[in-house]
Amino acid sequence: MKTSLLFLVVLFLGISSFGQLQDVTPPKTDVGQVGDGTYSNDCLGFSYHAPQGWDFTPDTQAQAVRIDAIRLGLFHVWHKHEDSRESINFYSVDDHAQAAETQRYIATGEQSYVNDRPQDREILADSHPLTISGRQFYRADLRSRSSANATLYVTFIATTFRGYHLAASITADTKEGLDAAVNALRGLSFRDDERNAQCMLSDQPRPQGGVVGITGGKIDPAEMQKMMKAISPKPDVQLTEAATQPMLLEKSPPQYPESARENGLQGEVVLDIVVGKDGTVIFENGIKGDPHLFEAALRTVRTWKYKPYVVDGKPLIFETQVTLNIQPPTK
Repeated sequence: MKTSLLFLVVLFLGISSFGQLQDVTPPKTDVGQVGDGTYSNDCLGFSYHAPQGWDFTPDTQAQAVRIDAIRLGLFHVWHKHEDSRESINFYSVDDHAQAAETQRYIATGEQSYVNDRPQDREILADSHPLTISGRQFYRADLRSRSSANATLYVTFIATTFRGYHLAASITADTKEGLDAAVNALRGLSFRDDERNAQCMLSDQPRPQGGVVGITGGKIDPAEMQKMMKAISPKPDVQLTEAATQPMLLEKSPPQYPESARENGLQGEVVLDIVVGKDGTVIFENGIKGDPHLFEAALRTVRTWKYKPYVVDGKPLIFETQVTLNIQPPTK
């Protein structure tokens, strides 16, 4: 009788343990922890403690913002005082998809940023190395003037860790404020530099929104897209929409957004997209159509998959345009 009872107890414990093992879910690269002035991410292997006077903005949450197929907006801090304000937007870029050395990544970004508006932007310091929290970063400083002749100082900075570029776009009203903001990154701390193969992205990405922090309280989403494109891999070639249609391997239709239904909106949206060497969409931006329909279109193309564009045995990054017709479902 005792032997039978012991067998049942062991069997019960075994089944319970098996059930617990079954409930274990893989860690998520786009989900960190935020609290007590600290952001940490187990999959990316780092944490950041905001220095005194710096605050996480309300848009910083445990789940990252999916900027595009290879970029995650991780956290955002800012420092506001009487004379000026500084802002740090910190994000990750999958280095396996982006395939560029950190220095080249920053150098390409600074030049693209200036080329977008050469009459208003200038490079103050080219990509150069510096050490932060024991790791080598590369930094480039720029200055931008708006149409209202307001000056904004910008730094692009990045390191490579666990197969990702960990990068930040930093803005300030003054050069001194920019240097202070870069110094605030010393709140970073890193663990072992070994990528966790079990980590994966969440099934339901957090949608994008306005990014708090540049002068006036918020960055214009369109300006943020320009900054993201500036530090995106530069396309090797531009292709027509017709030429890329046969290359589409996975193409999901757009979901009609509830906000569009409430406002009676529908119609065509044209996007500018950049497709990486592996066929994933690594950058997307709305260029034509009702802006209220852009998010639905952007969310759709992030899931598309193209056949890699190969020339002479070498896969290339290409840029193209895509047209989506967003209509309410038929009854």
